[in-house]
Amino acid sequence: MNARINSKTTLVEAVRYFSDLDVAHQFFADLRWPDGQVCCPNCGSVNVKFLAKYRRWECYEKHPRRQFTVKVGTIMEDSPIGLDKWAVAFWLEVNAKNSISSYELHRALGLTQKTTWFMLHRIRLAVQTNSFVKLGGPGGPAVEVDETFIGGAARFMHKSRRDKVITRSAGNDVQYPA
Repeated sequence: MNARINSKTTLVEAVRYFSDLDVAHQFFADLRWPDGQVCCPNCGSVNVKFLAKYRRWECYEKHPRRQFTVKVGTIMEDSPIGLDKWAVAFWLEVNAKNSISSYELHRALGLTQKTTWFMLHRIRLAVQTNSFVKLGGPGGPAVEVDETFIGGAARFMHKSRRDKVITRSAGNDVQYPA
């Protein structure tokens, strides 16, 4: 991922290069599907067609959400921010010596600081895991979670309430005594 983004040596070159939405779209499609074989994030089928007018693909299989974009199933999903801004934000983050602040990114992209803070957290996650894929969900890696209890301290509860509220569960929903 870093090698392709670093190929543009200056910010001006990166902004010019990614300002064309078709180039930015192709860049992220190549990152997502490096072998060039686009597959549906919902069913995994490779039987898809590209709808150039909308910059999205449509799966030929019969299921809900047949149309998908390069953002679906990635850290950029559900983001109204364009791929051109995401690409420049990635360029700035991977080319900074010690990361970049959300204020600096907000000034460079012309977005709000709150938006760039959100973007940077997702970009740092992608750089850290070396993947654009979201955790969990279809197409994402499985997420394992340790047990936790949210609430008051058990020692302050009545025994009957404690027995109802506090249960320990393994992945197969086996109940263990507290």
